[in-house]
Amino acid sequence: MSLSLKQQLSNNTSNLQDQLNSLSSDVSSAVAFHKNIIHDDANIKALADRATANASDIDSLEATTLAQTGEIESITANVATNAQSIIDYNTQFQNKIDSEEARALAAELVNSQAVITERSRAIGVEGGIADDIISLQNDKQDNIGPSTQLSVDMISYHDPLDISRTKDLNYIKIVEFETNVAGAYTAVNDEEVRALASESVLTSRIATEESNARSAESSLNTAVITERDRAVGVEGLLSTNISSEASTARSAEGVLRADLVTATGLATAAHTEIVKETGLRKSDILAVKNTATINRLALEGADTAESSARVAADIAESIARVTEDKKMVFCHMMEFEGLMGGVVNDYPFASGYGSPSSAGFGLSVPFGYKLVGCAFSTVSTDTANSVVFQVQHFNEGSVVVDSVLVDSTLGSSHYKNELFPSAVAKPAGNICVKVVSASGCVDPNARYRVSFYLQSQLGF
Repeated sequence: MSLSLKQQLSNNTSNLQDQLNSLSSDVSSAVAFHKNIIHDDANIKALADRATANASDIDSLEATTLAQTGEIESITANVATNAQSIIDYNTQFQNKIDSEEARALAAELVNSQAVITERSRAIGVEGGIADDIISLQNDKQDNIGPSTQLSVDMISYHDPLDISRTKDLNYIKIVEFETNVAGAYTAVNDEEVRALASESVLTSRIATEESNARSAESSLNTAVITERDRAVGVEGLLSTNISSEASTARSAEGVLRADLVTATGLATAAHTEIVKETGLRKSDILAVKNTATINRLALEGADTAESSARVAADIAESIARVTEDKKMVFCHMMEFEGLMGGVVNDYPFASGYGSPSSAGFGLSVPFGYKLVGCAFSTVSTDTANSVVFQVQHFNEGSVVVDSVLVDSTLGSSHYKNELFPSAVAKPAGNICVKVVSASGCVDPNARYRVSFYLQSQLGF
């Protein structure tokens, strides 16, 4: 096996290898130089990292300050809400006290009015009864005489102006009436005593309710004052903490700024040194780069020539493979057994289990194809037979002949084959064999076979 172009170039150009070794050494020197520069920059990087960390601490302090400010605002809002709630509770208690006081006063007024009315009515009734009794007693004294009949139970009263007017009075009823009047007077006095007692109870309850309301109001006022003092104390403490934190942050910020200025000066000096050193090395690096480029282009040229040769060989091989693949065909057979004369103008050939063909129902080909060969053969005792066959193409799903592929006559030689190197491609469909005519076919056991040689348009 011959060596590749790249291997030949490597074996025959030792000078090129020396140049590559020199280039590798120069590149290693340049890399070492840059590593030294990076090592010198370690202090600068440390300062920069410290400045970044300090800046992060400042951001954290500012975030803490903002958070504490938010907490102060929240506490202030809570104090305002609590104060408003206390005011609302105080207002509700005062409204309840005023409502209860108004209701008690109204009830007391109604009770007092009822007592006064009852007392006035009782006094009026009592006065009328007393007047009637006095009048009856006077009449009884004035009319005791010859015209008056006094008995234990009854008193007969004669009007002195008109003796014909006489009225009998029941003394027992009069005494009972007086007793009832005395009882009514006692009831009126009892009612007055009861009303005064109820009024005293109501007055005591009102005083108790007023005392409870004042006590609750005093407790609420005390709670409000306590909450206000606590909130003021917390606010003062938070303000002190915030002021202290802000002072600490400002101090740290000053230190950080000083460190940052120092780091910036060091970084500037290092950058100046790097630029100076880079200028000194620039020409050497450029020379190394140019040499490496020349060597790389030489190698790439050799690789390109070899690659082009390989691509050309691959293309030629692919074309040859496709050409050979196109020569590949597949074969399919169909058969018939019996007297051919009885199936003229029909499709007697079958495949598989012997089901006869029909128009559009034969050998199904699911892809485009070319019929490049066809062979007819028979086994029979016939010696003067002649059968004309027609191979037809039907498009998929159609029972109408699309085209005739082969017209062939099988004679007494019992064998006929044909090749079609210039066959026209046909679409997917069915291949059917029709018997056009038959003569001299008398052997009932004759067997016929047709073989198709097809070439796929899909390359397989």
